[in-house]
Amino acid sequence: MAIADTLHGYIDKITDGTLRTTHDLCAADRERLGYLCNETRTGFLQIANTDLPDKTIDDYKPIVMDDGQWEAFRQARLDPFFAETIDLSPGSRQMTPETLIRLSLGRIESQFPGGLETAADAIAAFGDQDVRDLIAAKGLVVYANHIHLHRSRRDNIRKLYRHALVTAAGLLAWTLVITLLGDPLAACGLWALAPVPAVLVLSVAAFHIRSVLIRRRHNALADQFNAATRLSCATVSKCAILRQDHLIHACHAMLELTNSGKEDYWAEGRLRRWTEVNAKWCELIFWLNGRIAANAAFAFLRAKMIGMTLEGLTAQARFLALKMTAGALAALGLMALAGLGLLFVSLWQNILPIPALGLLMGCVYLGWQTLRLHALLRPGEPPQAVNEILHGDSLQRMKSDKDARLHEDMARFMKREKLKQLYAERTRLYSGVTQDLGQETVMT
Repeated sequence: MAIADTLHGYIDKITDGTLRTTHDLCAADRERLGYLCNETRTGFLQIANTDLPDKTIDDYKPIVMDDGQWEAFRQARLDPFFAETIDLSPGSRQMTPETLIRLSLGRIESQFPGGLETAADAIAAFGDQDVRDLIAAKGLVVYANHIHLHRSRRDNIRKLYRHALVTAAGLLAWTLVITLLGDPLAACGLWALAPVPAVLVLSVAAFHIRSVLIRRRHNALADQFNAATRLSCATVSKCAILRQDHLIHACHAMLELTNSGKEDYWAEGRLRRWTEVNAKWCELIFWLNGRIAANAAFAFLRAKMIGMTLEGLTAQARFLALKMTAGALAALGLMALAGLGLLFVSLWQNILPIPALGLLMGCVYLGWQTLRLHALLRPGEPPQAVNEILHGDSLQRMKSDKDARLHEDMARFMKREKLKQLYAERTRLYSGVTQDLGQETVMT
């Protein structure tokens, strides 16, 4: 039943495009985001610990105050979001899961371009490409480390399988020679029958010693996987959470700016300019809120891709482990059948069947050990770091636009402004009317 489930799961992940999609996306990410990752001495990928710079209100003020810079900023950063043109035509290209994922991620990239400090243009540094790259690199790290972990485990177990096959093949060759062509050590009496059991005992002892060392190696590999993956996830979570918190704080700070500075502009006789500056701040507020929502959506899509990737890689690891073990068992089974045949030949020739019996028992024993070693591969058991990503990743605490509560702040702001207008109107008319304004009563 387990074999059927393994085959069925692997075929499903091939036919639904999961394996190909994740492979193509991670290959593209490896080429583009390789600079963010370091390879440890044990071959695991790890995102280097880093801190991303954040733009403050002071970085936006020169742009808001300079009409020339503002126009360039509007065209490069605001228009891709506010003036986005969505292509709703069905198109002739076949829609695959990979296409849908790329369209969703590509839309976020096109709405909010920029954000890399290495850009030559100062305006190009405003954006979230840096944090999106880190989030994408997290998926790359999980993909590469999962493959490396299970490939290393299979390589280690393959060495033991090879040890068992070489032992069985050598014993089979010797037993075949002495059964069909005669024993060259026949003059030694019963000692001539000792080589096969002696070699088998020594080989089994070496096999067990190597299996103990490989078990320890597998535990070390799991620890290295967990360490590299956890550190990478912590770096991504730290940068993403801080970026979202900073954007939310910037939204509230800009909203406060729209309600201040009137007296200075009044004294300078530029009250109309004050309204123009406030309009720019309001545009920036909604643009920042869009960035907050886009970062949360990007993290959500990438998290779903990690889950999809792990499902595909687990199915692939189980299939490759089953394939390798089945091959080793088939080879040992053929050698056991050959040993059984030599046993009957020895009995027919009135020869003591000790070598053939030892070969047969050795093949059966090595086959049993092969089945036990297959469990050591643990292809369906996710490491601890993977469980943490799926169920308790700190990136899940990253705030989104719902945490910014911009709509509530804008509603309170508009209510306050309307109350000011009502108060000013009543004061101008000297109506003397008392009117209920909600929680408060204003007497004029």
